[in-house]
Amino acid sequence: FEKHREVSGEHTFIPFNNWHALVAGVECMRRDGQDYKVILDSTFKVTTQKLVLICVALAGIHWDGGWMGTCIPLIFALCNRENTEAYQHAIECITDYIRDQFHVTGWYDRVSHCYIDGHGGSLSACTEWFQFARIIRCLQHIRQNCVKRVPRRMVRQFQKDVEFSAFLPSLLLFDAFWQNNIERFEQLPKTKQWILFTLLNTSG
Repeated sequence: FEKHREVSGEHTFIPFNNWHALVAGVECMRRDGQDYKVILDSTFKVTTQKLVLICVALAGIHWDGGWMGTCIPLIFALCNRENTEAYQHAIECITDYIRDQFHVTGWYDRVSHCYIDGHGGSLSACTEWFQFARIIRCLQHIRQNCVKRVPRRMVRQFQKDVEFSAFLPSLLLFDAFWQNNIERFEQLPKTKQWILFTLLNTSG
């Protein structure tokens, strides 16, 4: 990762990961006929310099040999901000590394879904790199953030609905569930628009 490392004031980017996680990720990528899901997320102010820690990971692995339900981090990076440039740099870094070290190419074309927190930077990076993927907002982030978007009297039920929908067995059922529930918000146009955007209209 060293060739992608930058430490210059406003352009800090320090990528890292452990070897075992990288090998596990590459093993997943080498399985023929398998699409996979990607998660992009960040944590703020993790150092005394108040840098942001971002992560790109594989998730939702469907292999009976042991990967099912596993999250495999491909790369972590410390950077100044959670923005498009940071996520693009992280994806470019892991792409170059697995090509040079493992001879794996084009992994990004096999990504079927991207799960993001809704930040504009992760959305733009996913749209550019994972052009065949459906982009979906993380339900845990939605559950946490709904207190700002949903009337207080409806927050508890909304959170329960989010938790319930997270375990529906298919995206078809997920979409149908929220299409039926959206009727409760007809008199709240701003809330309805937020739900439509975050839950039902997140593909790039």
